[in-house]
Amino acid sequence: MTSIEVEPIFICGGCNPGCHSLSWGPNGVIAYASCHSVYIVLREGKENILSVTSTNNRHNAAVRSLRWSQYDSTDNAANCYLISGANDGEVILWNPSKCVRLLDLQYRFKAHEDAVISVDTVWRDGGVLLLASSGADNKVNLWSISIEDGRCVASLSDSVDFERSFVLDLAFHSWSLSTDVVLACASCDSSIRLFTINRESILKSAIKLVGHADWVRALSFSAAGSSTETLLASGSNDGFVRLWRFSLARVDAFTSSNKLRITSNRFAVTADTETVWVTVCSEAVLSGHDATVYGVAWQPNSEVLLTTSADKTLIIWSRQGGLEHSVWEEQSRVGAVGPASFALYGAVWEPNGAAVLAHSYRGAFHLWERNGGGWVAGVAPLGHGAPVTGLVWEPGAGRYLLSVSQDQTARVYCEWRRAEGAVSSWHEVARPQVHGHDIECVAALSSHAFATGAEEKVIRLFAAPRSFTRNLFNLSGICLPALSGQPLGAAVPPLGLSNKAVDQENLDSDDIGAFVDFQLCSPPTEEHLVQNTLWPETHKLYGHGYELYSLAASPDGSVVASSCKASSGEHATVRLWDAATGRPVATLPGHSLTVTALRFSHSGDQILSVSRDRTWCLYRSESRTDWRLVYRSPAGKAGLHSRVIWSCSWSHDDSLFVTASRDKKLVVWYRGSDVADSDWSGSPLILPSPVTAVDFAPRFSKSGSYLVASGLESGSICLHTWSMDSGWTEKLRLDTSIAHCLSVTSLLWKPIDLNSLSDNLLLASSSTDCAVKIYKVML
Repeated sequence: MTSIEVEPIFICGGCNPGCHSLSWGPNGVIAYASCHSVYIVLREGKENILSVTSTNNRHNAAVRSLRWSQYDSTDNAANCYLISGANDGEVILWNPSKCVRLLDLQYRFKAHEDAVISVDTVWRDGGVLLLASSGADNKVNLWSISIEDGRCVASLSDSVDFERSFVLDLAFHSWSLSTDVVLACASCDSSIRLFTINRESILKSAIKLVGHADWVRALSFSAAGSSTETLLASGSNDGFVRLWRFSLARVDAFTSSNKLRITSNRFAVTADTETVWVTVCSEAVLSGHDATVYGVAWQPNSEVLLTTSADKTLIIWSRQGGLEHSVWEEQSRVGAVGPASFALYGAVWEPNGAAVLAHSYRGAFHLWERNGGGWVAGVAPLGHGAPVTGLVWEPGAGRYLLSVSQDQTARVYCEWRRAEGAVSSWHEVARPQVHGHDIECVAALSSHAFATGAEEKVIRLFAAPRSFTRNLFNLSGICLPALSGQPLGAAVPPLGLSNKAVDQENLDSDDIGAFVDFQLCSPPTEEHLVQNTLWPETHKLYGHGYELYSLAASPDGSVVASSCKASSGEHATVRLWDAATGRPVATLPGHSLTVTALRFSHSGDQILSVSRDRTWCLYRSESRTDWRLVYRSPAGKAGLHSRVIWSCSWSHDDSLFVTASRDKKLVVWYRGSDVADSDWSGSPLILPSPVTAVDFAPRFSKSGSYLVASGLESGSICLHTWSMDSGWTEKLRLDTSIAHCLSVTSLLWKPIDLNSLSDNLLLASSSTDCAVKIYKVML
């Protein structure tokens, strides 16, 4: 049997909203949470670009909190662990593999009865890991995890019930002088609760720090203090950041001093066999944000603090002056700009302090790298922040990939080709549509145009501006033909909902939104994408009575087919439109419920539709306006499908097609006669999970069979061959460790030149797990 190998070459997905969804480990590895997955990001290539290298899909719910924990200061990856907590209350302990690109699951346990909100760790003598977790069950649990020879055992050491108050963040600190550990808990009652943890891992309430006027969101202890002092930073909904100074003093030193002291903010810890006092006082109140402070983080081994806020800014603070007469001042301020930007949730330092990485509400990353005395925006991994609903390759050669999502955006990806001999990589290069509605479907009309449909019942058509074609050439060397009347760019006017064309004549007009024409030499940042890479709208198509569900375009891009959600035959029609004029061409009846997918044949004279009514319909045309229903598959017990049909695809030679259904069946349909339209036979294949996406490869396999890729509701992707003689043969199955962790929404092979001699094909996939992936398939 001929073997097929698959290698993922591009992965993208947005970061989960939350203050603890991102962690930059001391080993230089970035981990972030995206839906149910943990993504690993590394610096790669000569340019040290941050790139997603793998997804780790072992959680069964959305991941909410991540934290790296290093046992010692060595570079040994085996001494570095990642802890992740999810909405189902489970916590997983991961250890990087030897190549660091993947994570090995070491241990998983149920930490809470409800969602895990935050986790933090500290190491004790003997290699015991103390893990504190807070949950939506209002509890803080303390776990002792012993790790020996790669085996982990976790036991619950203690638990504190905060009753009606959530703990939104946790922070550990330990002094070399003390054998006790301090745990700080940020509470939604506006206070910070402090606990001490003794050798027996028992939590003992110490004191409560009061000062904030609203929920305390974030905590961070500085690691740069002396052996007797440290600073705790706290951020709150009140928009302020407070610094608290912790000082150790022996009992005799404390009682013998004649200085006036505040005794209420002190508590005792144990150092070997004697008692040591910890005094806590307010160091400073930092005012610079205009909204909730979601994140605080100290630069490693330095008393430099960064804070992030709902006001879309990140501020870096530093101390000016001596210890006795110091003032904390704003050193730098950066942030997200533009009307389409969102609140910054959290941020982390690169271990060497050379960069900071923040993430925002819709999952976007913002990277700033130190440049002399200032900071400049860098290239960060980007991705959708909600389920991805559709994919299309650029027609003809597949020179770029376009995706749409319920995060209300359409995004374009292409290969960034550097100098000869350098490694190329895929990146997001444009965001043609930033919408006010969840986008549900997409169709490519040409290399310069596409159409999208959303819950607003309107089909919108877009055309590429000159700025896109120029920057596409700059990044990838792809030369799209110039079109007459092509505008420079697009912008959304103030209080407007549609992308309007921008050219030199109206570039400075007050009626046009912000737009800057720029030349790309590297992939754009989030700020450039949301503001300067829009495509102008050319047409709006009205006619459907309910939310759009599926779109397709004829191979020459002249006709658009569409369907909407429907519960009766009146609305379960296929509407055809003239793409050049935006006028309706025909309305095709045949189904009784929502048409879930549409496909034109490669010849353009046939349309295949599948529906929730468990049937498929075949339409044929004599001209662009003359279409007729030539066959409708049997319904009910007479049909091969017993559940909703989700997807369909034509073979590259149009001789047969395949349908995919919730009944777990893939069915290849072929005609027994070249004459009779009613003479269709089906060859079914039963898969282990409902089939949600399917696509025929653009050419035959090496054995001369048809190659079919199918995506399952479980997230797996299967590759099968089919021939009239041997039927179905499984070639490869990508499980959720490589494919997706939730339902696959789209599978599309990249178009190829039929004269090409290459054995490699590219397969793109999307999923409700927010991910877009491209695989190299080596036949």
